[in-house]
Amino acid sequence: MAINFFSDAEVQQILKGEEKYFVIQALSEEIAFLQSFLSQQERQIHDYCENFEKYVEEVEAEQFYWLGSGEPEMIMVPIRHVDGIMESDYDIKGVFTEILPIYQRQSMLITLWARFEVKLKDIVSYLHSERSTKPRKKAKNESVFAQNISELTHFGIDFSGKDLLSVIDSLDNIVRPIRNCWVHDGGIAETTKIKSLIEKSKNLSVTDGLVNVSSAYLYEVGSLMSLLASHIYHEIGIRRKC
Repeated sequence: MAINFFSDAEVQQILKGEEKYFVIQALSEEIAFLQSFLSQQERQIHDYCENFEKYVEEVEAEQFYWLGSGEPEMIMVPIRHVDGIMESDYDIKGVFTEILPIYQRQSMLITLWARFEVKLKDIVSYLHSERSTKPRKKAKNESVFAQNISELTHFGIDFSGKDLLSVIDSLDNIVRPIRNCWVHDGGIAETTKIKSLIEKSKNLSVTDGLVNVSSAYLYEVGSLMSLLASHIYHEIGIRRKC
């Protein structure tokens, strides 16, 4: 006969505690998985650009040829293309190896921010559910990210360290606006604020009028998020602040 050392209430408390740590740990795990995936994506982009020629197909097509006198002749000419996009119509190497990777990396930035914000909100929601309370309404001009940090501060998490404040400021006032530029303005670097952020960053640039998010910038963003996630886990999971 099994001996139950814990009462039903104590078992529920233990399970509740485990559930809480899963929610908190999920933030760090999400970032770790995305960082790994981003690294793989970057290798694929690099390999594709380095070996672009092997993706270019060449076919023969009929084309009229006229020397300036007499009747035009029908000749066969080689045509190079990538999935039907002709080199005769576009600079396919420039488009596929310089412009389209910009779109690929910006989508990575958007995904990274979206999952980070969702998991951060999950922690806030869970802490409120423990207390049967509700999050306050977001203030005018306050970002969702800033609201979540404010909520966690209210729960007792200490973000007062100089390095942490710098991380939070970078995420809210640099990374988020760059992400928003792509989400809301198609990546067009036209506002004074965005231009200023690009000028101050060695990992951001402008290509054909678009904010070019480098792989180094994505690594930088992931590192900032990872630092914040680790601090939140330490405050709740180790120091049991809330």
